[in-house]
Order: sequence, then structure tokens, then C-alpha cells
Amino acid sequence: MSLAQLRNISKKYATQGGGELTVLDGVNLELNEGAFATIQGPSGCGKSTTLLVLGGLLRPDSGHVEVAGEDVYAMSADARALFRASAIGFIFQQFHLVPYLNVEQNVLAAAMNTSGSRAETRSRAEALLEKFGLQDRRRHAPGKLSTGERQRTALARALLNRPKILLADEPTGNLDP
Repeated sequence: MSLAQLRNISKKYATQGGGELTVLDGVNLELNEGAFATIQGPSGCGKSTTLLVLGGLLRPDSGHVEVAGEDVYAMSADARALFRASAIGFIFQQFHLVPYLNVEQNVLAAAMNTSGSRAETRSRAEALLEKFGLQDRRRHAPGKLSTGERQRTALARALLNRPKILLADEPTGNLDP
């Protein structure tokens, strides 16, 4: 069963010289439930752009994006944000942890726009902190963590809401073996 589809996706960026750089041109991708897929290529070829488009964070210039049966860009920005919070986990290449929140708060921030039991959410966060060896670092700010600890915090945050799809931009570059 198809979990996510990109159909004929195109994306261009403006260049400093007033021109355009085509990053995605007619990209098609289908991801099935339970599948593991990688996107490989040299720097600048559109891997991160593809993930941002698929994750509902960057509107393509043309094409269609569907995740979990939903037309992602037919939604309002607010509806798309709620959908992302419940259905899509994203591990960013640069982590995007909130510097003034501690590890536990950064993980729990993923649940801010979701419904559900606070106690259950805290329990899931606790289990993820333990799973990723962060329980002793829970009160530390991101600036006090190693790069690997920041990566694991971002991973725990992405998994907190039990997303239907997990998107990861260079997820293993800073993880300990």
C-alpha cells in the first residue's frame, strides 16, 4: 500500500544573478508502507529539497504530493502543520533543536500541536530518552550536548508522535556506532 507519492515534482530556486536553478524536474517517487528507501547523490542534487517537499515544508513549483492518503499542499498552512505533527517525523540535517529548551522539552515540543494524553506523551518521551541514552542529559540545553547527543535528541523528537512516515536528512552522520 502506498504511503507517500511525489508525482511530477518540480522546484526551482532563484540565483543571485537573477536566474533560476532547477533542483527538481519531474521527480516521481512512491514509498510503500513499511519500506525503507534512501535518496543518494552528490551535494546540491536536491535530496534535502525532495525531503522538504515530501514533508510538507516546502511547496513545489509544480506536481502533486500525497502522504497517508492526503493531498499535502491542498491543505491550508495550519492544517498542514497539524498533519505534519501527527503523521510525519522529520530528522533535520542540522537538528533544529530549540536552544533555550532542554533535551526533554525539545522532544516534547513535537507534541505541542497534537491531541492526546499528556501522561502518555510524557511516558513515550521517557522511553525514547532511555532508548537513545539521553535520560541523564534530559535537563541539558542543546549547546551542552555532543553532536551525537543532539542527533539522538532530534531522532527522539521525530519519533515521539509515532509518525506514519519518518524522513531523515543525513541521519547517521553524527551518530555513535
